[in-house]
Amino acid sequence: MPNDNVLTRSEYKKLIQDKLLQIGETIKRTVSECLIDGEHITMEDINRFVLVGGSCKHPVITEFIKEIIGKDPYKSPNVDTYVADGAAIFHHAMNTLSIEVNSGMPKTLGVDVYMQDKGYTGNAILFRKGDLLPTRAVSLF
Repeated sequence: MPNDNVLTRSEYKKLIQDKLLQIGETIKRTVSECLIDGEHITMEDINRFVLVGGSCKHPVITEFIKEIIGKDPYKSPNVDTYVADGAAIFHHAMNTLSIEVNSGMPKTLGVDVYMQDKGYTGNAILFRKGDLLPTRAVSLF
């Protein structure tokens, strides 16, 4: 049985608007937090933005990112190899430049626990946003 529903590009953009805003905020935050040789960088300091992954090839996504970064994202015949290429470049840079990378928890993480003495479920936080990785938590419930 054929499906006669049509989803226009503008309807699709409305449906994913919250995700687009999240992507935009992540890009802006990441660039604003980036330090090279102790100096903050801007979008203009970045020569090439390479998008990887299936959904980043969609025109709505690439157009939105272009608005955020002020230039066309780089399009290559084989962007899927860029993750490996980026890891190699990053490894080389770590050995030649003064770059400090601190991986931290992107969000606070906890577990829901039932507090029998209080009669309700609460969230027991195990890791806080910004805790440096690797990290470890031990809690008895």
